[in-house]
Amino acid sequence: MSKSDNIFKFSSLIPHTSYLKQFTLIELLVVIAVIAILAGLLLPAISRAKERANAIDCLNNLKQAGLSIHSYCADFNDCPPVVHSGSFEDLDELPGEPQWYTPLCDLYGYSLDYLKCPADRKYNGKEGIQSYMINAMFTLGYPVSRLSGSRQIILSERGLEPSGDAVEHPCYPGMSEPEDWQDEIDRTRHPGEKANYLYLDGHAAEHKFSETIGDGSPSKNMHFVYTWLPGGYVEAHHHHD
Repeated sequence: MSKSDNIFKFSSLIPHTSYLKQFTLIELLVVIAVIAILAGLLLPAISRAKERANAIDCLNNLKQAGLSIHSYCADFNDCPPVVHSGSFEDLDELPGEPQWYTPLCDLYGYSLDYLKCPADRKYNGKEGIQSYMINAMFTLGYPVSRLSGSRQIILSERGLEPSGDAVEHPCYPGMSEPEDWQDEIDRTRHPGEKANYLYLDGHAAEHKFSETIGDGSPSKNMHFVYTWLPGGYVEAHHHHD
């Protein structure tokens, strides 16, 4: 057999392009539809994963705040940073409008980066709009050594005004009935209509708001320090910004 005969025999084994199956328009549309369905199934999963990652970052931020607050308490008579004078019934801001985190930054290297929750779209560090608010019950210089610590909430997530703007004041009146201040904190920033909270003992956890106030009574409300106010709630203090 000649070389040309071998080439002819081999080429005869290769299908001609006229015999190759071509994609029809319907088949192409089916492929596109399948890709769209797969993307539709995948994107929500990616979104949920991102939301969960944001919630974890937020918890880590609160834990960092807890470490710095504990260091401050250890050096300053077992008291968290003082930003108010007066009483639970009549708070008075100290001169210079100090922030609860200022001494933590000055003395313990606390970073303002920890004040930004990645899920907080209203955060504006330049304008002093941080992602977290301190419970005003802990800003008067009361020693915390006799408190259990694991059931008192010291930081919550910052909420919104009715206008949609971030609440300007960096604290909320936990000494008052929850109905007086619950709209000042963000209660549903993270998946499952939950928010993150920092407890006095330094641990952070996510909860539904209803879990943090129990039945609403002073003895069950984790934002309220019953040891300091055994007589119950006092009227909400309204700040004048």
